[in-house]
Amino acid sequence: MVKDLEDFSPLRLVHIFDDRVNGAKPLKPKGLAYSRKAKRFFAVENNEIIAINSQQEQDPKLSTKNISPEFLDNSLIVNDEKNQRLLILNPKKQLIAIATNPDGSLNTAQRSTVDVNKWGLDKILDITIDPDTGRIFLLQKNSITSILPDAQGNFNKAGLVQVALLPDIVHAKRIAFDSSTGNLHVLSFPKEQKLYELDQKGQLLAIRDASELVLKDPNNLVFAPSSDTTDTSNKQSLYVADPTGAGITELSLAAAATAPASVTQAFLVRTTDTSVYSPNSSPDPSGITYLPSSNTLFIVDGEVEEPTNIFYSGSNVFEVNLDGTQVRAGNVETYTKEPTGVSFNPNTGNIFVSDDDARRIYEIAPGADGKFGTGDDVKVGQINTGTFGSTDSEDVVYVNDLSRGIKALFIGGGINAEVYRINAGADGKFGTADDVISSFDTAIMGLIDVEGIAYNQNNGHLYALSGNPNGELFEMTVGGTLVQKIDISAAGSLNAAGLVFAPASKVPGTTNLYVVARGVDNDTDPNENDGKLYEFTLTNAAPTVDAGVNQIVAVNHVDLDGTVVDDGLPNPPGAITNSTWSKLGGPVTGTVTFIPNAIDTTATFSAPGTYILRLTAEDGELTSHDDVFVSYNSTFYVSTIDSGNVSGVGSYGDEDILAYNPNNGTWSMLFDGSDVGLGGTSVDIDAFHIVKNTDGIITSILFSVDYSSSLTSFTLPGGVVIDASDIVRFTPTSLGINTAGTYEVYFDGSDVGLDTSNEDIDAFGILPDNRLLISTSGSPSVPGVNSSIVNGSDEDLLVFTGTTGNNTIGTWAQYFDGSDLALNTSGDEDVNATWVDNGGNIYLSTIRAYSATGVTGTVSGDGNSIFTFIPNSTGSNTSGSLLQFWDGSAAGLNATNSIDGFAIG
Repeated sequence: MVKDLEDFSPLRLVHIFDDRVNGAKPLKPKGLAYSRKAKRFFAVENNEIIAINSQQEQDPKLSTKNISPEFLDNSLIVNDEKNQRLLILNPKKQLIAIATNPDGSLNTAQRSTVDVNKWGLDKILDITIDPDTGRIFLLQKNSITSILPDAQGNFNKAGLVQVALLPDIVHAKRIAFDSSTGNLHVLSFPKEQKLYELDQKGQLLAIRDASELVLKDPNNLVFAPSSDTTDTSNKQSLYVADPTGAGITELSLAAAATAPASVTQAFLVRTTDTSVYSPNSSPDPSGITYLPSSNTLFIVDGEVEEPTNIFYSGSNVFEVNLDGTQVRAGNVETYTKEPTGVSFNPNTGNIFVSDDDARRIYEIAPGADGKFGTGDDVKVGQINTGTFGSTDSEDVVYVNDLSRGIKALFIGGGINAEVYRINAGADGKFGTADDVISSFDTAIMGLIDVEGIAYNQNNGHLYALSGNPNGELFEMTVGGTLVQKIDISAAGSLNAAGLVFAPASKVPGTTNLYVVARGVDNDTDPNENDGKLYEFTLTNAAPTVDAGVNQIVAVNHVDLDGTVVDDGLPNPPGAITNSTWSKLGGPVTGTVTFIPNAIDTTATFSAPGTYILRLTAEDGELTSHDDVFVSYNSTFYVSTIDSGNVSGVGSYGDEDILAYNPNNGTWSMLFDGSDVGLGGTSVDIDAFHIVKNTDGIITSILFSVDYSSSLTSFTLPGGVVIDASDIVRFTPTSLGINTAGTYEVYFDGSDVGLDTSNEDIDAFGILPDNRLLISTSGSPSVPGVNSSIVNGSDEDLLVFTGTTGNNTIGTWAQYFDGSDLALNTSGDEDVNATWVDNGGNIYLSTIRAYSATGVTGTVSGDGNSIFTFIPNSTGSNTSGSLLQFWDGSAAGLNATNSIDGFAIG
C-alpha cells in the first residue's frame, strides 16, 4: 500500500549547472541522456549534441555539431548502453539510432530508423530506457508502453507491453528509468508537480513533491551517477533538462542525512547595497575577507565581468569600510576572471583567491602600492584543487590559530559537499608536493552546497554558508562535527556567497559576521543589480518593539502608545539610543507629523486615508521595528461569497457591494447588482476595484464574477459577454439602492492564457504603476516573457504587463508566492480577495481560516478578516512583514459568510 503524500520527503535540489564553463554560457538543453561508457551527459542544444560531465565541463571530442535539424528539433533522446547507440525520437514518430564509438562518441554515419507509427500508439509524451536491456518505455497520456528489442537490437518484431497509468496521474509529462531499482518515475506537470514512482507493472510505489523546485519546462529526465565525486559510484541522482529554467538540475530522491543541531538566530546590524559601488556596481559579490592593516573589507565579484552584465566597466574587486561605504575598486583579471572566494594571510600580508572555473587557489602578494586589485599584484603561488577532487572551490579561508594548533587552508567544495584542509609541508608553502590534504563531508549535516567558509578566532570553529538550502549558516569544528545552525534569514538574503568575521562597525572591541549575497543570478536576469553586504551579530538581541493597537479615527490626529524593551546589550551603551516614528505607507499626498524621538506620541495627518506607521528602536548596534495601522476617515467596500444581512442595509445579495463607515459603524449599499442585470442568475461578484477621481468621486467599478457551473459565459446588459476569467468595467450614472450605468470589457482573460476552469479570477488588485494583480480559483499556467510558462497556485498573485480591453495582450510573472508565507497548508487559504494601497502594500483575505507567516511572525484569522503584507521582496522569493488589519465579523458581517472582494479608501 502506498503511503500518503506527506509521508514522502520532497525531491531535494542537489546542484544546478549554472556556472559558466570555460567562458561558455550555461547549457539550455532540449534533451538529455547519459552515457556510462563516456561518463558524460549528451545534451541537445540547437543543432548540436554536446558532451558534458557532472562537473559542468564540456568535452568537444565527444560532442557532435551540425546535426540535421530533422533529427534534433523537439526530439527526445536516450542512451542505449546494451546496443551501443543513442536513440532519438522525433515528433514524426521516427526512432533514429546513432551508433556510439568505443570512447562513447557518436558515429553519425552509422544510423538506422524505425517508424514508430506502425505501433499504433497515441501521442508519445516522452521516452526512457533500461540501459542494461535496451527496453524502451514510451509515456502516453494514460499509459506506458514498453518495447524490448531482439538480441541484435532490432525493434521490427518486438512485442508491445502496455500498462495503464493510475487515474490519479492526470498530467503526465516526463518519464525516467532508474537502473538501480528497476523502477519508473513519471513527472506530472505543470498543473500538479509530483513525481510518481512505479514498478514496471504500473503499481504505485511512492509520490514525491516537486513543487518547491521551481521547474519551468522540464524537457528530459535521466538517472545518472551523483555529481559528488566523493559519493559511491552506485549512488544515483535524477537530472532534469529545463531549457527555459535552470538548464540542468540535479535532484536527489533521498532526504539529506542531517545530524541533530540547535538553531540560533543571528541579528541583522546593517545592510549595504553593493549596487552603489563604482565605477561599476557589484551585482554578484561572491567572496569577502578582512584587511586588518586598513581596517577594511575586501569583496570580490565572480560574475560582474560576464558578457551579459550591462554594468561592468572594469572593476571586479572592492575595498569598503566596515559600514559598507566604498574606499576604492580594483581588478584581478590578470590571474582570474572568476574570483569566487578570498582570504587574508596576516603572516605574509598576502591573500588567497579561489577560482572555481580554473580549479585553482591563487596566492597573491600586493605590489609596491600595498593594495590588492592593482596592476602590480604578484602571483606568488597556486594550488590545483582538481588534483585532490575539489572541482568546485567556492571559497577559501586561511587559519592561523597557533593557540589551538591550527595553521592551514580550508576550502569549501560546492559540488562535492566537502570541506578540504591543506597543511603546508616542510617547505612552508601551499601548492607544493609535500602538502598534506584531508577533508570531511558536509552532506551529513544537511549542508549540500558549501558556498562560503570562514573561521571564528573567538571559539576556534568554522562557519559555512549553504547554497542549498539557501540562507542557512552551519557552525562546525575544524574536524567536521556540527555544533549548531545559525539562522540568517532576518536579512532575507538570496544566494548568500561569502563570509568573514571582522570587527563590528558600531561597537568597538566586538566581532561581527559579514556576509555577501549575490541575489538573483545574472544568467537568469542580465539586468539584475541586487548584490548585498550584510553585517550580523551572533550575541546581542534587538530591542522588542510594540507600536500599539490598530485604530480608526474620525479626526486628523491620534495618540500612539508604543512600547520598547531591550536586553541592555551592547554595553555600552546598555540602553536604547534612539526611537523614532515614521510613515511607512498611506496616501501619497498625505503627511504625518510626530513628536520627535518619543515612544508615546501624537500623530497628525494632513489628508484622509489608511496609514501604516512604524516605530523603530536602536540599541547602539541593532534596530527593530513594529507597525500599526491608523485609518482616518476611510471607507471599507466589501462583497461576500453568499447573500446576507447587515444593519442599515438589511438583506443583500452576493452580487452587491456594501460600504462600511468605520467612524460611526454604519453600513450602506454602494452597488446593487440586481438593478443592473446581475440578480437572480446565480452570478456573484467575487472581486472588484473602486476607481475614484482626484475629488474622491467614484468614476467606475471594475469587477469579476463567478456563476453557476451550468453557465459557460454570461451576457450583461448592453450585450457585453464575459466569463469568469474576465474583468468588466461598470461606469455608473447612479449608485446605491438605485444603481444604474453601462458595461464594457476591461480585461479578457482567455486572450492571455486564462482558459481553464482552474483559472477563474477570484481576486484582483491594481498596483501603483497600474499593472494588474490577480489570483485564480486553482493553479494557473499562463504565458510569461520569452515564451516561458508561469505556473502558480490559488494562494499566489500573478502580475500582468500589457494592454487591456476586448483585445487583451501581454505576459505574466509571479508577484506574490503565498507558499513562502505558509499559505499553502489547506484549501481554506486560497487568496480570494486583495487590494493594494498606493505604497505597494498588499491587503489580503482568504476563503476561510488562514495562518500566514512573515519575517515578523504569524497572523491568523477567518474568511471575514483582512491582513496586510508589507513586502521586502516579491516574486519567487516573497518575503515581508505581516499585520492583522480588519475583522469584518466585528463590524457586523455574518461570521459564516466570507469576504470575496474588498477595497479601502
